Amino acid sequence: MAVSFSRMSERKCAACGATDLEPGFLVESVPGGATVSTWLRGYAEFGVWRGLKLRGRELYYIEAHGCRACRYLNLYIGAPTSPPASDQPT
Repeated sequence: MAVSFSRMSERKCAACGATDLEPGFLVESVPGGATVSTWLRGYAEFGVWRGLKLRGRELYYIEAHGCRACRYLNLYIGAPTSPPASDQPT
């Protein structure tokens, strides 16, 4: 499934102000493969077994745009991932 980058024409580099930004994404290595990075509002909360508590929290994709002029990496909150399931383990 491809995740579209929103409002690409409105994006400007935070470092130099250029508008020539190239879309991309951040990859997180996980055992057995990789996944696209996501963002959560608030602070990290850990459960009893050291896993992150995700129940009831909405995840968003991270939009990463590289500036062609100065090579600065601009990060934006993207579209929400699928809503968390109510029976999702913490």
